[in-house]
Amino acid sequence: MHLLIRERTAEVQIRVKGDLKTAKGISLHADQAERLARAMYTGLATVKEATYNPLSFQDAQIAGYVLPRSGLTSVRIIRGPSWPAESGGGFLVARLQYEGTRREIDPCVARAAAKRLKLATPERPSGEFHLGRMGFTPLQVALIERIMRNPQGIFFVTGPTGSGKTTTLYEIMMELARQYPEQRLITIENPVEYPIQGSLQLSTESERFGEMLRMALRMDPDTILPSEIRGVEEAIAAFQAAQTGHRVPTTLHVNDPYEVFARLAGLDHVRLAPAMIAHHRLIIGLMAQRRVPILCPHCSVPLAQSGRRLPAYLLSALRTWGDLATVRARGDGCEHCDGSNIAHEQAIAEVVVTDEVLMHAVREGDVLRAARKHRAKPGADKPMIEHAIDLVFAGRLDPDDAEQKVEPIPVKELQ
Repeated sequence: MHLLIRERTAEVQIRVKGDLKTAKGISLHADQAERLARAMYTGLATVKEATYNPLSFQDAQIAGYVLPRSGLTSVRIIRGPSWPAESGGGFLVARLQYEGTRREIDPCVARAAAKRLKLATPERPSGEFHLGRMGFTPLQVALIERIMRNPQGIFFVTGPTGSGKTTTLYEIMMELARQYPEQRLITIENPVEYPIQGSLQLSTESERFGEMLRMALRMDPDTILPSEIRGVEEAIAAFQAAQTGHRVPTTLHVNDPYEVFARLAGLDHVRLAPAMIAHHRLIIGLMAQRRVPILCPHCSVPLAQSGRRLPAYLLSALRTWGDLATVRARGDGCEHCDGSNIAHEQAIAEVVVTDEVLMHAVREGDVLRAARKHRAKPGADKPMIEHAIDLVFAGRLDPDDAEQKVEPIPVKELQ
């Protein structure tokens, strides 16, 4: 049973046959729900901390004899603050432990409860999947959807600070909430940046991420999003969550999606070695992302007329990719772009759906060869820099910006 306390109202949800259902017959104001949580903790729990603290995460247990005729041997409780915590937000999750056959349940109690609850599928959030508008290609959107349809496994979104990882994960979590309103989504953030309807959002200090991840496993989750993996403890906790049947999208600060394996091994070369983690049902996807400035179409100028001097190596590399006549550069700015010479920013990315062949090559230790073979597969995404080069030759991205925001433009390899 889940008690979700928001700013003004509260909601009771019950997991029935694997799916969360909203108890429509129970209407609670936030203050009523808070009193209910306090009463369950202080009045019914037989194993608990001495003091109820609304702003702390607390465990408790209600013995079965406290709830006669229920058929319960015990009720395990975890409760604490959740978004919007500053306005009284919180949660209580009660895991009901029944006798093996449940024959001790009083039928009168069961009928009365069923009549009162009026269970229904939780409200589905409105909106659409906006990754395409953010700059992701149709292939990338399809690959991300394929990754997130996996019910368990880790999806690493990588990139430096400011590359748009958080915004992308927010869009993914919103789409999961729309597709699977009957599932519990939990985020662990520092702090909560975007509200996600229907989810439990927990705020904590970065040094407690590993502890919070392990705690979230006791909150009846389907998806757990730790906003960032920084250290060994949260990395191991994330893999434990994936191994126990949970979907775990998260971020990691590396530049290339295939650098994930070296970064994790650097945290713990034994427990996080490729031999231990490089399995396609454990790591289900990888993605690298950047944000690049798109030229204002009204004031951008042909590269040859820009008056800027690009280094010889860059011009030489560009010529291996196409005709420089289509390449444009930043202009002086105009009224359409408020003098910025930039129309907007958009995401560019590389999305990798892992498979057995890729992960076997990673375990063998040749990650570069594994990446090349995977990128050559039909239906696979191409490197992020090649998406940037496409924008350069479409006249939408200054080649200097492509290098500054992504990586140096390479010489095109002969096929």
